[in-house]
Amino acid sequence: DQALADEIAQPMLRRVWRARVARFADWFLAEEAERRANLLGTFAEVPGEMTLAVPPGFTLTARADRIDLLPDGQAAIYDYKASAPPSHKQIELGFNHQLHLQAAILAAGGFDDLPAAEAALGAYLGLTGQGAGGAETRVDALHAETARHLGQVGDLLTAYSAETKGYTARRALLSEKEVSDYDHLSRFGEWETGDG
Repeated sequence: DQALADEIAQPMLRRVWRARVARFADWFLAEEAERRANLLGTFAEVPGEMTLAVPPGFTLTARADRIDLLPDGQAAIYDYKASAPPSHKQIELGFNHQLHLQAAILAAGGFDDLPAAEAALGAYLGLTGQGAGGAETRVDALHAETARHLGQVGDLLTAYSAETKGYTARRALLSEKEVSDYDHLSRFGEWETGDG
């Protein structure tokens, strides 16, 4: 209640969030007991960065929601979502690189005040307040997939740096019904015959 009072000025919005917290609290606490059963320390909102070997030079930055250090010298990375976490299919298709890129930064020793470490696992934690209260999409052996995801980002950045005719505004959406922040710039839909 104190955190909500400190962070949210509008009383009505505080009530909305208080109700959501009440709906996911039991689920979160049960899951959190398992997460904290075997760790050396937990770090929240940790800034980090690493330089990628992509011309003309690119710095990847992140603020990890949470990194736990495990007794075996590895780590776990968690990302909190206010909505449903991404599915395994969305992660596999490359729509959610966040945990993998944070694992790369961690392996390179790029997070403030944390030693370089491999990420044994990662998870997106959706604090939805629906169903059981929340949902988790877990990525085991996160470090094993990091190089592939980092390579995909490098390929994309290389393609962008070589692009001379502008960028495609609707390059990779999950479905045709999805809306992009840049649709108005690409004049998407201008020549459609439907009422949409």
